[in-house]
Amino acid sequence: MTQNLFAACRRDDGLVAKRVKLNESTRQDVEAIFAKQESEFVDGVVNEVPFDGNWTPDSDEFLTIDIPAE
Repeated sequence: MTQNLFAACRRDDGLVAKRVKLNESTRQDVEAIFAKQESEFVDGVVNEVPFDGNWTPDSDEFLTIDIPAE
């Protein structure tokens, strides 16, 4: 089954969304890449700090923010 990946691409006139059709093999490859990137991103992080606009995280922290339902 074909699935879609939507990518935000920056152009001179701003951001545009592009659709990339994925077959099963490509979808699995993309999922593996995202899982690896997530693992590398959180490696060594021991503290999650709520983002309030006034904090620069240390190397063992990252900022979090709640995403509203709408």
